[in-house]
Amino acid sequence: MFKETIATVLSALNRNNIPFLFFGMEALNVYLEKELGESFATKDADFLVAASLVKPGIVLDVLRKTNFPEEVHIVAKTPGRERPWILFDGLRWRNRKFPENVTISILTPPGPYSLDLAFGEPGIPFPDLWKRSKKAVCFGVTIRIAAKEDILTLKRLAGRPKDLLLLDRLRLTPRLKGRR
Repeated sequence: MFKETIATVLSALNRNNIPFLFFGMEALNVYLEKELGESFATKDADFLVAASLVKPGIVLDVLRKTNFPEEVHIVAKTPGRERPWILFDGLRWRNRKFPENVTISILTPPGPYSLDLAFGEPGIPFPDLWKRSKKAVCFGVTIRIAAKEDILTLKRLAGRPKDLLLLDRLRLTPRLKGRR
């Protein structure tokens, strides 16, 4: 079950004092389920790593030492590059160089769901996101989750059509009016 893998990775990041925040659609779903009793489909769980404090190589070292409960593949993606770098193919690790503005994705074949560890500045400085974040238990692990308002702002700043469509849909939802 992939939730166990996510819990394993989050626990490893916590043990190694890697500062990260749960953000993105899956994090927004935590708030929406409480407020509306509904959530939206997503293909990943996004976590923002403090790029100014932690380099991707440090997180890769943590992942190399992690005993995953199932077969995983790990890739690195950067904006503007179509093909990801394969870091771990389920059998062996590969040494790759890639920019520090990267997303490390952990997936289980053949499933489409992934855990994404994003490095970089998403539009709101990490210290500000951290200050407004809350402790929450997600995937069975105590972590920090970005504030709902910050997640909505990040979606707006991303400007992707799917995010803008979601924001429009949320604006039309009666119980959410006035809560942003």
